[in-house]
Amino acid sequence: MTRDRLLAGRAPRAVLLRSTSIADQWRAVRREFPELPTDVRFERCTECNGELDRVLDPRPEDRTEGVPWDRVRSGLPLYRCTRCSHYYWEGSHTSDIRARIRRWESGGDV
Repeated sequence: MTRDRLLAGRAPRAVLLRSTSIADQWRAVRREFPELPTDVRFERCTECNGELDRVLDPRPEDRTEGVPWDRVRSGLPLYRCTRCSHYYWEGSHTSDIRARIRRWESGGDV
């Protein structure tokens, strides 16, 4: 995927994204790759692309600032990157992403 026309012309199977709108870009990718899943998953780190592992038994050294520990103790799944140790959990950002995807699927923007 690229917005660079020259690169798209040189790269086999490239998808040229013509719009600057994230909603339009998402729809263009869906047209090209309808089989790609659209559900929110906790599989890859957004910082380094490392794999995420579920933290089943948080230890004292896991007590990183920003992690909602009260909610984790109450059953909120917590994930940690195997490469850079960044933490992930389901919060309002995840809900916002799901809502955006629903709007984009129905033709709405951002």
